[in-house]
Amino acid sequence: MKNRLSLYSIFISLCFADAGTGHVERIIDISLSYNGKYYATASKEGKIILWNDNHEAINSFTIDSIKSIRNISLSYDNKYLAIGSNNGTIDIINLETNNIKSLDTKSNKKILLLKYINYKYLISCNDGEPIKIWDVHSYSTNNNKEPHFYLFKEF
Repeated sequence: MKNRLSLYSIFISLCFADAGTGHVERIIDISLSYNGKYYATASKEGKIILWNDNHEAINSFTIDSIKSIRNISLSYDNKYLAIGSNNGTIDIINLETNNIKSLDTKSNKKILLLKYINYKYLISCNDGEPIKIWDVHSYSTNNNKEPHFYLFKEF
């Protein structure tokens, strides 16, 4: 019950406050971190803001307006943010380096579903197409801190 109250509190403060949200247009999606320390908001103008649990903005990104954000999802380890768009693309932002990588969905239809389902997999679905499970894991060596990803399964 406490988690629901926190979620409602965040929703009300973000959507109905006159100032302080950091967004100019309406909020399209909210993603809560799995440890409860962060959340991300995405708005219609293409702005994504990462917040801490004190409701302080700690990072922000502006996405190409042509893509038009549809949904967002924070990874389990809070290192990556997946962004689904209305034009069928999925971008993965490395929150430590701000680098962006794109997953090739082979579709231009809007992303209806986008969610990290554990530390290793991201699930997505374009409108009218099969569900895809992506292997997206933190692939860290001394020379490479970027995620490694590929299409794992489609059904």
